[in-house]
Amino acid sequence: MPQNSAEHSAEKTAEKTAESTQPTPMNESWNDESSHVYTKVVLPFIGTLSIASVRRSDLIVAINQNKIAQNEDITGLRLWDFGLELSKFVINHRDFFSGKRVIELGAGCGTLSLTLACACNEIDLTITDASSVDFLRRNVETNRDKIVARNVNIKRLFWTLSTESETLSTQRNEESVNEDTLDNMDVVIGTDIIYHLGVIEPLFATAVRLLRSTESKGKGKKSNDGVFIVGGHSRHHGTMISIREECQVHGLSLHFVDLSELKKSEGFEYSVGDFLAVMSLSDAGLKNFEHSFDDSLQFDDLAVNEFAHSGDDENDEDFYDEEDDGS
Repeated sequence: MPQNSAEHSAEKTAEKTAESTQPTPMNESWNDESSHVYTKVVLPFIGTLSIASVRRSDLIVAINQNKIAQNEDITGLRLWDFGLELSKFVINHRDFFSGKRVIELGAGCGTLSLTLACACNEIDLTITDASSVDFLRRNVETNRDKIVARNVNIKRLFWTLSTESETLSTQRNEESVNEDTLDNMDVVIGTDIIYHLGVIEPLFATAVRLLRSTESKGKGKKSNDGVFIVGGHSRHHGTMISIREECQVHGLSLHFVDLSELKKSEGFEYSVGDFLAVMSLSDAGLKNFEHSFDDSLQFDDLAVNEFAHSGDDENDEDFYDEEDDGS
């Protein structure tokens, strides 16, 4: 699909904002509901979720008029196709996630987290983002009647290389939260969160800290069988190489789900350059993850620098029923 100038500008903005591991909080103007669109996302098993996001045309106008601050992250203000496909994946494999402690990184508008909360019984879910926390709160409340999760918490989280500089707080009062309250996660998951190579190192450092138990960080318990799942589009040559390098640094096993087989078995739609990586600190973490892997794939040969399959909101009939202003 050809890339138009507005989409190119959007990607350039995403690259710039990703260069900082602590982006500027979302501009308060985006909380103005006149710029919001409510998308009805139709999913199997769950039914229809109503997801608030910023109207695409308003984002494009803001970009073209240079109204986006240098470090303002706007990638979480709209819906992305791979996250919707991964939501279907979660529903088809909800038994794997049910009963676990799960945290989503870079949740954006929260479609994937809401799917987890509505499809997976007895799940303890933490939803995080660096900027779009207000959208997350709004979307959780809008779909509250469908949630079956045991607990749902929403936090602001910046990815950092060390705990000393990490800020984890509530949106309303920004009180610091001890990171140890969120360690020993069973699943760390993220979709469409790698928009610049510079975010990969702090992303992995943060994810691994969340997977490790308190005891394993010091002394005592050494068992770590949590799973780190990342999917999305490889927009830059070097993305997969960087992922492999970070897995070696942190001692993570790395496997890539064979998306062609997933399409055959589950109808998973994907584009050239899409990937779904599954990582774990021990083989035990993958014992119940029953999927075909193809670790020979050389995704960097397929990486494309465009918004291929990037969410043509009005025409994606598999997911989108309609859009309205929430009235």
